[in-house]
Amino acid sequence: NINQQILNQHILNHNNVTSIINENTLIYKNDKSVDYTECSICLDDMIKDQDIRKLPCLHNFHLSCIDGWLIKSTQLNCPLCNTLIMDISI
Repeated sequence: NINQQILNQHILNHNNVTSIINENTLIYKNDKSVDYTECSICLDDMIKDQDIRKLPCLHNFHLSCIDGWLIKSTQLNCPLCNTLIMDISI
């Protein structure tokens, strides 16, 4: 069935994207010792103990915000500086 093939390819692509994101970024708990106060995607404050994802370009976002952005992105790029997350290492 063609619909099942499309669905399977989408799942495969999603899993590959998730793997690439996890291999090229860092997740940590916000301890409020950093010099930023809000997520540039949702514009909400970053609260102590929230999960934050740091991209190779050193921009930080709420984990759920940036994961949504990267999964929807066709180029896996930072929403602020457009750096591809696979270009440089942390």
